[in-house]
Amino acid sequence: MVTQRNFSNIVVGTTVVIAMQLLSAFTPRPAQALETSRNLQLSPEISANLSSRTQLPTPEVELKSQSFLISQNTRSRISFTPPIHKKSKSSRGAGSRGCADEFLQEDLVTLLIHSDRAAGQTISEHPSFFWYLSQPVKVPMRFALVEPGVAEPVFTTEIEPPPEGMPAGIVQLEVPQDKPELVPGKLYKWSVTLVCDAYKESANPFYYSWIERIATPPELEQQPASLAQAGLWPDTLAAILAEQQANPQELSWREELFSLLTQVGLTEVVEQERQRLELPPQIEQIGETATD
Repeated sequence: MVTQRNFSNIVVGTTVVIAMQLLSAFTPRPAQALETSRNLQLSPEISANLSSRTQLPTPEVELKSQSFLISQNTRSRISFTPPIHKKSKSSRGAGSRGCADEFLQEDLVTLLIHSDRAAGQTISEHPSFFWYLSQPVKVPMRFALVEPGVAEPVFTTEIEPPPEGMPAGIVQLEVPQDKPELVPGKLYKWSVTLVCDAYKESANPFYYSWIERIATPPELEQQPASLAQAGLWPDTLAAILAEQQANPQELSWREELFSLLTQVGLTEVVEQERQRLELPPQIEQIGETATD
């Protein structure tokens, strides 16, 4: 089994979108070749140099070893606490009305949000937004961040896929620093649209949710566990993915991410990602599902 971890940096104007194909846990791999295209710039892989062993483990021993690692790594240190003071807002996803069936399935896009009935909360002036692609996307994706009642959007951009498609996995989009800051206490609507028909907007599948910037809680530590306890969902995701990118050989960060997604009911995303990466299924239930 050969698996890989790609960090694909897509530069659209001043926007950087990171499509993360999470690190596979158990198989050493060779360095991957650098792939480039007109719209996609891939960073070269950094693979670990593992020492050779004189005796390979038997499949049974290897499976037990893998199960032990999963059991150890999935004892989560991070528990998400939904916000107490929250603003009720519904999220929505529209199906594949205007896209050809051969490259689009119903669950292609999943917004990575903690609730479909309440706005996410952040302390960031320029937060990150996250969604999951269950398969490569070969049509442009439009992101928009707007303040209701205001004609001018806070930020909007269109992401052009490479010829082979935007790779499956988690997509992270950070609002550029030169864009207006989110104002504390205001609600903002963000959306992802698959541009299948440039001439008929109503035919394009779209998905939207809400975000609110709040004041920074006193003595808040900028660590994933503290951010999760404070109910700051997008900030927690951003912190975990930053740790994972900075420490690619620490497998626990991937399991922390899977645990966090499971806590808010995004179990299908976790299952799809494990299957995509050819990882063993999770063998131990992690904590309790967070409630709104």
